[in-house]
Amino acid sequence: MEDIQTQKFLQHPELAKKLVSTGSAELIYNNECGDTYWGVSGGSGENNLGKVLMRVRDKLASGEAAV
Repeated sequence: MEDIQTQKFLQHPELAKKLVSTGSAELIYNNECGDTYWGVSGGSGENNLGKVLMRVRDKLASGEAAV
């Protein structure tokens, strides 16, 4: 998933800039569909998508993944 998200943001520089502009904020995929693996629902969940996006943001911001 991290590779896919990295490629998505590399292909869409305007989205990459928005992601990087979130700085060090914690990103949480909050949803109402009950997905507690990729996100948070009803106040609990693993938030794996949020964690992936934060790692991608770090790679983009450090230049490890060039925009």
